[in-house]
Amino acid sequence: MASPQPTRQTAELVGGITRAEARRLASFYLLMVVGDALYVSDMELCTSEGKPLWRMTVSHKGTRERMGELHMDAQTGEGVKWYPDSSTESNHNKDGA
Repeated sequence: MASPQPTRQTAELVGGITRAEARRLASFYLLMVVGDALYVSDMELCTSEGKPLWRMTVSHKGTRERMGELHMDAQTGEGVKWYPDSSTESNHNKDGA
């Protein structure tokens, strides 16, 4: 998969999920899949293969260290994928629920 590219869209997507909705869905995913130690520290609207994507930086709540990224379809909120940083030990599957 090609690396997601930031988009100049600053307005929310028409018919898509908002920044707040994406953050809420990502927080729920993190809680259910990897536990309560991680949070979304930053996010941006990107495109990947011509489709809108929320790319979210995930950090550790205690240390604020970057732990990886979550990618989410910006139109539907589905297709959440977790990409732990290479230095992050994780027993979790990269494909979301």
